[in-house]
Formats: sequence, structure tokens, C-alpha cells
Amino acid sequence: MKAPSWLRACALASFSLFGGAIGAGCGVVAEPASVQRPESTFTPASTPATDSGVLVADARSPCAGVSLDARRDYRPRSWTDGDVAFVGGSLTFVVPSEIPVTAGASGRGRATLSFSLLGRDSTTCVYRGNGYPAFGGTRYLLERCRPSSERGDDDDEVGDEDRFGNRFQDGTAERHPIAASTMTADSFHLRVQRGDTHFPATVIHLALPGPAVGDDNACTTDSCDPVTGAVIHAPIALDDGDECTIDSCDVATGPAHVPVDSTSCRGKANFHDRTLAGLGGNGRACADCHMPSERFQLTPAAALTRFNQMTSSGEDDPLFRPIDANDFRINGAAAHDYTNLTVNGLVRVTIPLPPNVKLLDCGAAVPCPATARPTSETVADVWRSVPSIFNVNITGPDGFAPVSLRGQNRSGGYQLDGRIDTLQNQALAALRSHASITVDPPVSFLDDVAGFQGTQFSSPSVQILSDAMAAGTLPLPDPDPELDALETAGKAVFNRSCGQCHGNQGGHPSGSTPISQGTEGTPTALIRYHTIASTCPRPVDTVSPPRFLFKPCSPSQMANVRTYEITNSGVPPSGTACGGAAPQPPCVTRVTTSDPGRMLLTGYPVPGGPGDIEHFDNPGLRGISKTAPYFVNNTAATLEEVLDHYKAFFQRVEIQAPTAPLLTTQPGVVPPVHDRPFTDAEVPALLAYLRKI
Repeated sequence: MKAPSWLRACALASFSLFGGAIGAGCGVVAEPASVQRPESTFTPASTPATDSGVLVADARSPCAGVSLDARRDYRPRSWTDGDVAFVGGSLTFVVPSEIPVTAGASGRGRATLSFSLLGRDSTTCVYRGNGYPAFGGTRYLLERCRPSSERGDDDDEVGDEDRFGNRFQDGTAERHPIAASTMTADSFHLRVQRGDTHFPATVIHLALPGPAVGDDNACTTDSCDPVTGAVIHAPIALDDGDECTIDSCDVATGPAHVPVDSTSCRGKANFHDRTLAGLGGNGRACADCHMPSERFQLTPAAALTRFNQMTSSGEDDPLFRPIDANDFRINGAAAHDYTNLTVNGLVRVTIPLPPNVKLLDCGAAVPCPATARPTSETVADVWRSVPSIFNVNITGPDGFAPVSLRGQNRSGGYQLDGRIDTLQNQALAALRSHASITVDPPVSFLDDVAGFQGTQFSSPSVQILSDAMAAGTLPLPDPDPELDALETAGKAVFNRSCGQCHGNQGGHPSGSTPISQGTEGTPTALIRYHTIASTCPRPVDTVSPPRFLFKPCSPSQMANVRTYEITNSGVPPSGTACGGAAPQPPCVTRVTTSDPGRMLLTGYPVPGGPGDIEHFDNPGLRGISKTAPYFVNNTAATLEEVLDHYKAFFQRVEIQAPTAPLLTTQPGVVPPVHDRPFTDAEVPALLAYLRKI
């Protein structure tokens, strides 16, 4: 049949979107009263017509429900329909029993709500105005619904009651939706067919709520998929990442995390405790310096971030206490210069001076004038990095050779200089010096902290090694992960060039115990504690061009330098013969350094020789790729810088001590064989291995 003129004036367009056909609406057209529109099913519009379109489209998610407005104008006669289509989703809703009028009146007119699912035959519900007899009316009441396949030529206002009613005389009404029926649709179309024409227009509003999201279960996270409209009740993540809680959930009260009562878990709580009730601390916890987020160490970047947060927010951060300010010895409680913390990541370590050691009054001057005199200071302040607590369970005093000739903990210890014998005493010393406690904690407190630290490892394989060591299992497992060809080559380089101090293949597996090489007590043997020239100022070659070249220390690192005067008693074992002809050293030695190392424990001089100046314990290297910066003063920012330093270190030792046992795998051979230093070509493999372990 030929389409009426009003329909021919409307150009219909359609396109495919995600597999569904969505039609575009046409312009506002005045409709003659006598025109009857042909039978058809509606196709909802994809976008609203902004200027003259008859469709007001709302393409929101099904989660928000449906909110549509439709309008019928009488002078001139036109309509604006409401239309929405959900792409990829649908809405389950209850057929409304009425549709309210928001402007004008309903009279005894008619409105229609049509809806469909997946493009199938739409259903149209007819609503009749509640005006009487044809005036007023505030809403349209549901009369009946039917599928579009049963529609006749009854869309026009003229005679539609009779024709519409006759359509249901075959008994099919019983299978059609009624008010409060539950339906599902992905497209909706709202139209005002007729209202009270005494008003300029009639406007109606349809509101269908989105799906109910909550399920009254405190153990689920409730949401609605914005595309499909599906309601999702996902179980909440119960694991809080804390091995010291038992995680559970009650549907009424929600998650619960019950603390575990164990040595390690009590120790963890103590480790993070800033209150330290009854101990009189300064608000610091162990975790303030041994930051869990930084693998239990302190980095300059983390310290600077915390300092900036503190100053911008005004909220106190206990990391910043006067005791660790550069100007503490001058300004006391008013100290505020935190350069060493924020630039270098270093904390103050205060150690009593041995009786034969004095500080000179030249401060950080380099060189210290010969006229400098001893001060009355009785302690030395050195600035050191905060080592990670990882793998402490396999380090510390080990009872293995080589053994230091003097000082405490001759077979290794805790802290960078090995001065502490147990983890309990390490924790106590830190609480006293860094947390400023005035009352010592009970022994059980320290035992628990030690228990917690003993459970922290850089990798599961190191924990397996620790367990095997504790059980006396032999042979011990190799904690190395699976290595590729480059890493395997790097391991061979490491064992040759670094293992004499950090590996100890066939001996103690801590990675911090030197190998037992040569004859103990002779120049062929490696010593327990070493200097690697990492303190400041760095050695400078006097030959031009230089045969070795260390990276110079920064100005902020050089500010930590002091000059020490050591009086040698000349009486073994605390001293050595002095004051005589060479090779006897002078009886008074002056050393300028940022950190004298174990010399502060022993008072034993002889710089560059068998003394203890700048000697430190060897750290284990498991997990080293994640613990930058490096060395006792954080002066190596990367592993590349570490190897550059060791390259210069080996070159210097070859010049100054060519028979040093750390240079050779063949101690005592004459002339000496220098086969331990790595080559430039071996650096990539060595780096690959260090990053893997």
C-alpha cells in the first residue's frame, strides 16, 4: 500500500551497532486528524534528535533504569516521543500500572509504552487518561498490553477504543502482560497519543528503576555491569596480606581479621609499634627506618618523600627526630637539618671512642691542618645506611673461619661493623639509640622482635636454605633460581671475583662469610672484616694519568668527614710496634674518614694495612637488585656503580698490595697471580647474575 504523505516526509535510516539494528528518528511533523499510520513495529533511535527530531533518546546503562519523557502538542499538532535502547544489555522491570502527567492533562486520551528484547516483536501497552469525561486528568492508567503482531489500524485517536477492544475478544488477553508483570527489554518507546486538548500540550514521564544491586550480604561486593545491566555479587577479597591474621567473613557483620598469637606475629606488632607503651620512646617504631615498603631498609627517595609529605601536611612523621638531624650536636632538640636523611638516606650511629682515639678540632676540613688539636668529645657520630632485615636468620656470628684477631664478634655479627652479637641485642641497641627509650623492654619483647626478623627473607629459596641450615640438612640446597646462559656465566664470574668475601662456596652459606683461603695468621689468608674504600674521602692516585679512579663523594657525604688521632700503644694485641725504623708505623696516626668502621671498636690503627680502619662486615647479597643504593653510606646508586667501584678497588690493591690474598685463587704463588678481578667483558654476565639472585 502507498505510504501516507506524513510518513513519506520522514526519511528513515538504520545502521548496525554491536549486531543490533537501531533506527534514526524523523523531524517534527504536523499530523492531520484523519491520517492513519500504517501497521509497524517501532525501532528505537540511537541518538536524540536535537533540533526538530520527534525522539528524545536516552542511551544510559541499564543499571540506571529508564527515564523517558513524551510530549503531545495540539496547536500545531505534533509529538515528541521518548526512546532508549541499551546496546549489549537489558533491563528487567515491572509493567507500570500508570504513567503520570507532568504538564497539561490526560483527559480521556491515550499513551503507549512499547518495549522489545533483542529486536524481536515489541509489546505495546496502552494507557488511558483518567480525566472525566474528557477534561483534566493527572495520569494515564494501564488498560491492556499486547504484542505488536496483534496490532490493527488503531494507532490514531479516532475510533481506537472500539478497534482496540475488539482485538482481545479471542481470549488472548490472558497471556499478555498486565500491571506488575515482570518483563525484560532492551529498548523502550514512550508516546502520548492524545490528551486534554484544552491545554497546549500533554507531557508524561516514565521512570523504571534499575536493578536492585544490594544482596544484604556483607561478604560480597555488589555492582551492576554498565553494559549488560547484569547484577554482580563478587566475593570480597578477604586476604588482607597480613600473615599474622586469620581472615574470615560473616554475612551480617562482614570481614574479620583475627590476630595470630605467635612469636613472629607478636614480633611484627612490636616492630611496627610507635607507642612503645611504658618505654618512653620518641614515637619511632623499627618500621620507620626499616620500611616494609622499601624491603625493610631506608632509601633517600623514601625519606625525602616522607619529609615533603610531613612539611606540606603539617602531620608529624617520627622518622624525623632531632637525633638524626645534621645539626643535632649544635641545636639539640631544635635541630632541623635533615640532609643526611633526605639526601643520603643515612642515620646517626653514635659509638664511644676507644681510650686511645681522639677526634680533632678541624671538623670536616680536608686536609685537616697539622695544627689541629684533640677535642674533648668522647663519642664519634658516624652516618650509616639502614640495612635490610632480610636474611638475618642466616647471617650474624657463625663460628666459621676466618676469625678476626681482635674486637668483639670475631666470627661475624649484626650491624654493618658486626658489633652486635644477637638480634635481641641489635633490637635493644636500636630502641635505645634511635627510638630514645628510657626503659628497656622486657626480654620477651626482644625475643619476639628477633623471631619476626628471623622470618623475613629475600626469596622463598633463601627461606628453604635457612630451614635446611636449622635442620642440619646436608647437602644444603642452592638458593639460586633457575639461571639462563648469561646468568650462569655471571655466577662463575661472581664465584671467582666476589665469592672470596660474599660467597664461601663449600663453607658457610650466608653469603657474608669470607672463604677460608691460605694459612690463618699469615699474609696468605683472607681476613674476616675488610675495607673496600667506600667511605669518604675516596683514595686518589698520585700518578698521572691515574691508574685507578673512584667516584668522588658528594658534598653532603663529605660533610660527614672527621679526622681521628690514634695513639698506638705498641703492645700487642691492642697495638703494634711503633716509632722505630720502617716498616714500623708512627705511634700516633691521624686518619681522615667519614667512618672509621671497626677501628671505633678496637682502636687498632695501621691505615691501609692490617689495622681495623674502615673495616666492615660483609653483607649478604641475596636480593641485592632490589636494595639500592649500596655500601655503608649509600654512595653507589646502581649495581653498575658498584662494579665500577670494585674495578677501581681491585686496580688499587694490585698496585699497593700485589700479594693481597683477595686478588688470587692461588695464595702464596710467586710471582702473585691476579686471577680474581673481573674484566670489562665479564660485567654484563656478572650484572645479570646479581640481578637474578
